[in-house]
Amino acid sequence: MTIKMKRNINNTKGHSKVINLVIALALVLGFSLVIAVPVLAAPVVASVTETAFGTDTTDHYINMPVTVNEGDLLIVFFTNDGIAAVTKPAGWTELASDKRGIAVRLSVYYKIAVGDEDGTTVNFVTSAAEQAATQVYKITNWHGTTPPEISTAATGISTAPNPASLDPAGWDVEDTLWIAAAGQDRGDQSGTTVYPASYTDGTSTLSAHSWQSCRTLSAHRVLTAASEDPGAFTIPISDEWVAFTITVRPALRDLTITSTEGGSVSTPGEGTFTYGNEAVVGLVATPDEGYWFSEWTGNVSTMADIYADATNITMNGDYTITANFMATYDLTVSSTEGGSVTTPGEGVFTYGDASVVGLAAEADEGYQFVEWTGDVGTVADAYATTTTITMNGDYTVTANFMVVYDLSISSTEGGSVATPGEGVFTYGDASVVGLAVEADEGYQFVEWSGDVDTVADVYAASTTITMNGDYSITANFEEVPLVQYDLTTSSTEGGSVTEPGEGVFKYDGGAVVDLVATPDEGYQFDEWTGDLHTIVDMEAASTTITMNGDYSITANFVAAPSGGCFIATAAYGTSTVEQIDVLRDFRDVVLLENTLGSQFVAMYYQFSPPVADFIAGNEPLRSLVRELLIDPIVWVVEATGDMWRN
Repeated sequence: MTIKMKRNINNTKGHSKVINLVIALALVLGFSLVIAVPVLAAPVVASVTETAFGTDTTDHYINMPVTVNEGDLLIVFFTNDGIAAVTKPAGWTELASDKRGIAVRLSVYYKIAVGDEDGTTVNFVTSAAEQAATQVYKITNWHGTTPPEISTAATGISTAPNPASLDPAGWDVEDTLWIAAAGQDRGDQSGTTVYPASYTDGTSTLSAHSWQSCRTLSAHRVLTAASEDPGAFTIPISDEWVAFTITVRPALRDLTITSTEGGSVSTPGEGTFTYGNEAVVGLVATPDEGYWFSEWTGNVSTMADIYADATNITMNGDYTITANFMATYDLTVSSTEGGSVTTPGEGVFTYGDASVVGLAAEADEGYQFVEWTGDVGTVADAYATTTTITMNGDYTVTANFMVVYDLSISSTEGGSVATPGEGVFTYGDASVVGLAVEADEGYQFVEWSGDVDTVADVYAASTTITMNGDYSITANFEEVPLVQYDLTTSSTEGGSVTEPGEGVFKYDGGAVVDLVATPDEGYQFDEWTGDLHTIVDMEAASTTITMNGDYSITANFVAAPSGGCFIATAAYGTSTVEQIDVLRDFRDVVLLENTLGSQFVAMYYQFSPPVADFIAGNEPLRSLVRELLIDPIVWVVEATGDMWRN
């Protein structure tokens, strides 16, 4: 089976374009790596050796090329100034010899070199003593057996020697060497000689600068054509001339053919075959059982189609080609109820070794694809509807489908369904789907309603539903009921609760309630007691309580200390001085009105009497305490009296 056949199969079976492009790219890359430069097809003019005979003579020893190899083609162009006949030496073959009137003769001879002609001379003898001008062409890469061919002679007297056209009988269109040659009487060199258009390496050989001289003109080109008309030379003055067109066939071409394991080349066979240049050779590759043809490799630049098992190659050089075959494997594809395989289709398909084959499954209405099963070791993704399989053997794969059901989900005001969301979702038969809700602030989840027979727990905010059919469910929410708690406040003797008051008060759950305890004259606040775990500061007369339940609290008061300042009394020696009254007022108005101040006063009365006794018995110490401690404190208190009294 050919690549073209494979492509046709792939197209009819729905192969993905991507896979075909990948295969084509790989083959093109492989092709680019094996193209070799062919041997030059056309014959080559390796050298032109000139010999001039400027005096009349019958012996004309023509110089041969310096280097001549066996098989080289040697062509002699011999122009003599007259019409004397020319006798060729042994081993040479005359192509043509013709004259113009009695003025000039041009003769052409060839020889297949034996290899000993290097640097020798060869005598061409004229029947009368005459001047001559000769050129010897050494030609390589020619056919080897087909002799050169020559046109009929063209003669005239003008400034335009014009060789006749030539259609060689021995071959058709090939990379042929064409030579235009002319023999001219006298051969005036005073002007410019122009050679036929597209002809190169023009050579002019003059016998001598005299009125009895002659000249040989030649130029050549390579042209892939069945025939050629070179066109005219242009010479400086009108003279008599003889002209020919000569053609040389290119070398025969060797075609060497081999094949890889898995098949053979049936036409023309395998081995080395010889063809004429530009020959078009038919090729047929035949695969063995279990193989197919892959491509032609080697010197394939002139092959019509390297991917076709039956094609042709044009012989422009010596070529070596190989028919490549690859092992093939069968891929058997099927599907379960509920869908089908669209690429490559379903059935048995044949692919080359290591081919990467696209797979695509399509589910029917009400079904979904599940997975590929079978020989899935080289499947890229067994759970993807579109994937590939690499053909390393004979494989069988199945596309599996299942029934699907729709789950419609909604919610009431107060929340939403976070998992899987709200809307319509599709699941396979018997799928277990997770459900989860989120309540808005001030709302709480109540229950699931609708098709809830397979819901695991209709009262759970997070639960599951098993899809045995098309279901519609709703998540229901309600406002969270408002909770109120009782706060019972009371106080001990010596003060009262002024904020919020005393008694039983109702508050919403979570409310933060201000508490203020106010002592009576001669009393000070001590602490709060009762349900204290949400009170911010139980020892502060002014604080707050957070209502997370029914609470009962009491503001406790104690009698304010009535004594004076022990240390000040010891320092002044009496408790009736004005300074002690100032300190007493500051105590009652400022310190005893807050928890920290009350604690300081209580600590002072506890620890200061022993200190006062020590100071009272030491007159110098009394003076120091009075002047350095008590008086400065009294001064500060008096100076700020307007502030703390108000």
